[in-house]
Amino acid sequence: MPNCPKCKYEYVAGTKECPDCGVALVEHIPNARDADLALLTTANSILEARTIADYLKANQIPCVVRPEGLFANLGEVGPASIFVREDQLERAQTITGCRLNP
Repeated sequence: MPNCPKCKYEYVAGTKECPDCGVALVEHIPNARDADLALLTTANSILEARTIADYLKANQIPCVVRPEGLFANLGEVGPASIFVREDQLERAQTITGCRLNP
């Protein structure tokens, strides 16, 4: 799946440019900080996940949206998880109201 190297969003296969940033997408963003990502929530759809991600970005919280499960290769269908940096998790939870069940 292509990713935006600037905003870190993941897009549907075949997408060439980030519609938000206008930069060319790459297949993988080399990032040693992936281990520092924390799961904020899993949305019911990619559209819902991107809405939450847009809200996070508007509040200067970088995030990653990853399609999940059997639907991961079907584009806009199916659930998607939203990850934020561990040091931003509490703020992201407060801003969005998203909390995982313990």
